[in-house]
Amino acid sequence: MKFVDNNISLEEVKGGLNEQYSSLYTIENMVGTMNEKARHIRFDMRSSDEYEAILNKGKFLLVGRIFDVDEFLPSPKLLICSRCNYPGHMKKNCNSQIDICRRCGDDRNNGVNHQECIVYCIHCGQDHEMTSFRCSYVMGFRDELLKKLKSDSRQLPPDVQLFLPLKYRDQGLKTLRSNLKQSMPDERIQQHQVFNQNDPNMWPLLNSNSNSSQTFHQIQSFSIANEIKALQSEFEKIKSGNMTEVLKLKQDHAKQVQATTQHIQLFNLQNKIQTEAITDIYTTVCEVMPPIIQTMQLFHRVLEKQNTNVHVDEHERQDNNQILAETLITINTLSDRLQLANDHHQKLETPMTKHSELLIQDMSYLDQG
Repeated sequence: MKFVDNNISLEEVKGGLNEQYSSLYTIENMVGTMNEKARHIRFDMRSSDEYEAILNKGKFLLVGRIFDVDEFLPSPKLLICSRCNYPGHMKKNCNSQIDICRRCGDDRNNGVNHQECIVYCIHCGQDHEMTSFRCSYVMGFRDELLKKLKSDSRQLPPDVQLFLPLKYRDQGLKTLRSNLKQSMPDERIQQHQVFNQNDPNMWPLLNSNSNSSQTFHQIQSFSIANEIKALQSEFEKIKSGNMTEVLKLKQDHAKQVQATTQHIQLFNLQNKIQTEAITDIYTTVCEVMPPIIQTMQLFHRVLEKQNTNVHVDEHERQDNNQILAETLITINTLSDRLQLANDHHQKLETPMTKHSELLIQDMSYLDQG
């Protein structure tokens, strides 16, 4: 995927691919392609069908933008044996009887520390490792391999863009596709001839050019139509997904509103019961306490009058005085508690009324929503 903005994270790209394809294997930023604005992203697919489908579309829609998608063909690597350090075969096919050190060319198992041995290439006699691309022997093998590949169109088709070294490209062009275009004759130049304008028989027939032009425009129109159709399908898929998400959000919102309404109704009922209970208790207290206070005051006066009688002995008078003192304390305590109940009820009356009004207002808002 080419020129993906740096502000689009790798996880966002991975998520977009997983939404449309099920066989994503690996995904990574391509080293060496990043700049201040964008970079290329390489991803591999397990399914050959999805792999071909992506390449046929050539485009990928991500976060409202369209990015080009091309096949990634890595540069050809030179096969070098890790046993004898000669190119052209692998270790399992090697005929060498010993493991050769790529630094000095001696046996790696001869007891010498081959991390500090003298660097000497036995291929060309220079001071570099045997597997280095500075070696004339390795470069010569590479030259012959590339020439052999370029000579056989079945192994290296001319219209395939490979990352060949610059000096192996024909005329120093960037891609073999450019060579193919330049090697093809220009039909317009070949068809250009000089005709006598006064001789109508000398004018060429235009059927071939007309057909070619018509065919080209048909192919171009068909390609554009297919691309528009693919984008339209992609848009409809995204639209359908968004509609499903919106519907789900609406359902969740309706459930949440219903649950909130039920909670407010329960809370309102609880508040109403508590208010009624407080009112009933206050009413009971206000109805019961005054008669009790009055009765005790009357008892206090009667006992006080009796205590002034001369026929009451001293011991009885002392008992009466003690009862009078306790009665007076009880009367004062009951009067204070009655006054305290009145004060608390006046303080609670306004907040309780306001609370009930707010609960009713919240329920009306939920019903309107």
